Amino acid sequence: MRFLSSLFVLGSGALTVLAHTHIRNIVINDVVYDRGEHILPYFSDFNFPVKDPLSANMTCRASNSNLDDTPAIEIAANEVITLEWHQETDRNSVAIQAQHDGPCLVYMALINKASPADLGWFKIYEEGYNNGKWCSTNLNNNGGQLNVTIPKDLTAGDYLLRGEIIALPEAERVYASDLTAGAQFYPNCVHLTVTGSGKTLPKDKLVVFPGEYSSTHPGILVNANLNPINYQIPGPDVAFS
Repeated sequence: MRFLSSLFVLGSGALTVLAHTHIRNIVINDVVYDRGEHILPYFSDFNFPVKDPLSANMTCRASNSNLDDTPAIEIAANEVITLEWHQETDRNSVAIQAQHDGPCLVYMALINKASPADLGWFKIYEEGYNNGKWCSTNLNNNGGQLNVTIPKDLTAGDYLLRGEIIALPEAERVYASDLTAGAQFYPNCVHLTVTGSGKTLPKDKLVVFPGEYSSTHPGILVNANLNPINYQIPGPDVAFS
């Protein structure tokens, strides 16, 4: 049975529409690694958003965060990993519904603690609103694929990579004061082993999830329907830039 493409939530006379999306698979060196291989396992409602930015699900939106249960995939520093986003389980579905505009962000964290919620994350990629298009639009135009280069100077080791789309159709209203409003967060995490001779590990731009975002954070509390819009991407600056 196919999942419904939208979920309508009623409350206090308001109507909001939740998009659906998830990282369905990754691609490294032209090899496709499917859902269930190196992506931390999903909840049963795998493509539903996190609405509360302080929820524990903001880390990886994972049903099981025991990294021993999700094997790492090896990738060399300076190689490209493709995160492939889809609304449903098949690769022919859209990345995200067209009206759910928003940015794409990618973080990494060295696995030096037991729980992903305790890790320090640094940002390696961001794409917001450029030349009249959102990253979400570009994703749909590119078959759901987001190509991200692992920083060439990154220290070798085991990492989590956290890809995220933030959908902003109702983001001009604060989630904490209106449960039908607010940004919609779609994080997923991939277990990686980075190889190479790099010696750099960011230490001054680390953030935690949950904790980095709030309901009133710039780029999260925003009217995405403004035209033109001067959009500020949330989170820290990109490391290695």
